[in-house]
This record gives sequence, C-alpha cells and structure tokens, in this order.
Amino acid sequence: MVPSNNAYDGLETRKGRIYGRQTEHSMEYLGIQYATTNRWQPPMDLASELFSNRSLEATSFGPCCPQRDTGIYIPKQDEQCLYLNIFTPLKISHESLLAVLVWIHDGGLTSGCSTQSIPLLYNGTNIIRHSLQQPVIIVTINYRLGIFAEMYLTELIEENSEWPTAGNYNYLDILSALRWINRNIHDYGGDPNNILLFGESSGGRTVVDVGALKGSSN
Repeated sequence: MVPSNNAYDGLETRKGRIYGRQTEHSMEYLGIQYATTNRWQPPMDLASELFSNRSLEATSFGPCCPQRDTGIYIPKQDEQCLYLNIFTPLKISHESLLAVLVWIHDGGLTSGCSTQSIPLLYNGTNIIRHSLQQPVIIVTINYRLGIFAEMYLTELIEENSEWPTAGNYNYLDILSALRWINRNIHDYGGDPNNILLFGESSGGRTVVDVGALKGSSN
C-alpha cells in the first residue's frame, strides 16, 4: 500500500482508492468528509460512504463552516463542513509508520477554517518540507463555529440523553475527526498510536479542553 510517484495512480486504502494532489514535497488528500451534521446535534461519524465505486477524488478542499464576517475572505461556507485534509511525504511505508500532527485552527471559536484564504497559511506541506530528517503526517480539520457550535437551550439538553448538552458541538466535531483519524490514518502511513494535537490561540486552548471531554480517551 505504497503510492507511486504519479498522483493519478492514487493510494489504495481499506475503503477504496483515493486520488490526491502531488506537490514538490508532499501528497495532499483534501476535502475528506469525516462526519455529517444536523444543526445543534452531535456529529455523525462517516466511514466509507464517500468512496463511490471504491474510489474518492480528494484534490480540492471542502467548504468552511458558517461564521461571522471578520473582513478576511473565507472560501465557500456550508453547514455540512466537517472535512479534513491529510498531508504526507511523497513516499510512505506501512512498515515504518509516521507520527501524526493534527492542527486545530484559531479564530476565537467563531471564525476560521482549515483552508484560510491566505496562501499556504494552514497548508501542511510547509511542515512536511521542513521535516525531511524526521518525517511526519499533518492533518487539518474543520469544526463548527459560533452559534452553530455553542447554542445553549434547555430543550437541546433534553433531546439527547446520551449527550445531555447544549453547545460544545465544536468539541464533539473534533472528537469525531480524531476517531476518523484513529481508524484510517494507517492507510496514509500514519501511526494511530502516535497522534499529537496542536493549535494556535483558541485552537491551542481547544486542545486542552478536548482532553477533558467525555469520550476523549477513546
């Protein structure tokens, strides 16, 4: 399960063949949906549903989550925004799995995206090309923001006995993304037992918060 140098050949995974985008330093697998969402409900994990005919085109970013206007251009927004992006070295080996770094973007939990409009701001290729001596895999994720993530209503608490909460849907999204990564990152040369979360500003705080959540140890 080692990809050829030709991105068109794709990468064979347990779910099917995925076609990414090759750069000078990395392979990019973009816009992979890890969960679906209903407004003010916990995310619903996805497995292989997107692999139509056992193949998936992953060469463009998914939409960003709806958010307030900050004056910074954010690409297409949609409530179905739970996507992640995987950046790997050009050559991977399933005999020597790599550490996985998962990036949580900033924005005060009300704005931001894993695909900011500033070129390469959150593009994992930047780290890949500077870590040739100790290769890693980078994953960047979207999570719900603002009122879509933190709405608090008693009625919402009463709707779900398993997760009796209103708000914190952004944190549940991140847990869902981590479950997807844990199940699937081996196919991309990553070690599911060596995953590090890191972030900037509110993303850094979120890393700490997520560790205290019910279900985070799983």
